[in-house]
Amino acid sequence: MAGGRRIVQVAPGYWSNPFIGTGADGDKQGSQLPCQKGAQTRGRASFDFLSARFEPYPVVKFSELYSEQNYDFLYRSAKNYLKLLGQEMELEPDGHDFVRLYHYFNRAVPEGQSCELCRYGTDIYFHVIENSAGWELHYIPCGIIGKVEDERFRDILLDFFNLLQHTQGLVPLKEDPVYQLFISDTGHYTLKDKQERERLSDEYEKGHAGGILDRIAQPAGTTIVELGKRIRKYHPRPQEAGITALMLEGLELFGRRNRKKITSYGFFPNETEDYYNCYYPVEVCRTLMIVYEEDMLYKFLTDWITDEAQEQSAEIFSAGNKVISPRTKAPLKPDPYVTDFFNWLKRFENELSDL
Repeated sequence: MAGGRRIVQVAPGYWSNPFIGTGADGDKQGSQLPCQKGAQTRGRASFDFLSARFEPYPVVKFSELYSEQNYDFLYRSAKNYLKLLGQEMELEPDGHDFVRLYHYFNRAVPEGQSCELCRYGTDIYFHVIENSAGWELHYIPCGIIGKVEDERFRDILLDFFNLLQHTQGLVPLKEDPVYQLFISDTGHYTLKDKQERERLSDEYEKGHAGGILDRIAQPAGTTIVELGKRIRKYHPRPQEAGITALMLEGLELFGRRNRKKITSYGFFPNETEDYYNCYYPVEVCRTLMIVYEEDMLYKFLTDWITDEAQEQSAEIFSAGNKVISPRTKAPLKPDPYVTDFFNWLKRFENELSDL
């Protein structure tokens, strides 16, 4: 779908402050803070490179973490892990070049994975992370529901989006603080933009678009099995055949045995407390939502979240992560649900734009 997915260009810059957590016993994932963030955070000034002053770094303050012992541990961890992947370690150890080892191992792990460094006390570990979903915004438009004339097909679409919302744990658009800001703040806009914003606010709060979003946000009105039967009985027009097939494929995904909600796969490497004192990474529940269409509100949301992620980083959808050591016995085994879900979602978004 043209414009339906916006890549969030986040450059966390972990190497400049590479130690990203409490290490081997740190199982906590995601932000330590509530899912829905106060919109006032957006007002914080971004980093001004031109006015920054760079002071010399005293040698006496060089971190004790960069020791030969820790280098040896990381080197043996990487060598062991690559052996598990069927690869040879071609980098010779030198006992001190952590940057070179870090980048070498990052290039050697499988495509769709990366490694970061995590700290536990005075020890350092490699943390392998599956991040094939990347930093993207998936705002899925449901506006087609309001344009469908066939009542049976319209009800099918409504129930499908309703199940997508609830089986995957998506947060309703109207509960996002950025939506609330759009509705309540007229700001300094041209007369034309202000009138359009007021019109949209009224449409979302009291009109047809808001009614559809409210219906989708209600408790699930059907089951995966029941909706699947209705779709199979429905005889789609040629232009509807693609979307009905993808809805059936989506229902199969939602109903997989032992699957979790897609929003439960949110991951952000555990940062130190100092990180959270300054930054507030965007949670995955704010990067995957059902919207109505690509209007002024959609642009406001995507611009806001993109800026926020660039300033403060963002969680990703991760199919798995693993802290490794020289004694690690198996490589990371990603959960296929994440990859399968986003492969399906991208095709679903593209098909929606063609209806």
